[in-house]
Amino acid sequence: MSNVGPDCSGSVTSLGFNISGDSSCNLVAAGDKPDADPLIGPLANNGGLTRTRTLLPGSPAIDMVPVDVCASSRDQRGMPRPSRGRCDPGAIEVGFCFAQRETLVGTDLPETLYGTTEADVIFGLDGADAIIARGGDDAICGDSGADSLDGGFGANDGCNGGPGIDTDEACERRLNIP
Repeated sequence: MSNVGPDCSGSVTSLGFNISGDSSCNLVAAGDKPDADPLIGPLANNGGLTRTRTLLPGSPAIDMVPVDVCASSRDQRGMPRPSRGRCDPGAIEVGFCFAQRETLVGTDLPETLYGTTEADVIFGLDGADAIIARGGDDAICGDSGADSLDGGFGANDGCNGGPGIDTDEACERRLNIP
């Protein structure tokens, strides 16, 4: 992403844990990161009902905010915050399932999510989801709702049902599934 001007103009008051690619925002509050490339992806369908800009791998914004300062318990897509021990600022909480970064995220509605023939990391959010991973060694995480998790044809698929009453098939590693 190329900038055509400064990140901020006018007066900006930070309450902390903001990040800017230049010094124009005058970020001086606790946890602020001025002059740091936030490594933000383009506007895209990253799961949920609206398009968002995700944090790219290596972004200094990932896990930047202490959990006691997190603004909400879910991101714009409905992903629970924090995904790990700290929160990400902004619209996206990068999800991790079995310590792997998300590749596909659903919505807050009941739906069927399909993986690829490669290794996928799939999150179903609220709603009774059917998640079918297909091939590769996949990581599948459900959320609330009665999810159906199918690891597919991988030899080391992980399924984490979440807080709902979930079922699984072809999952070699299982968490939160009765």
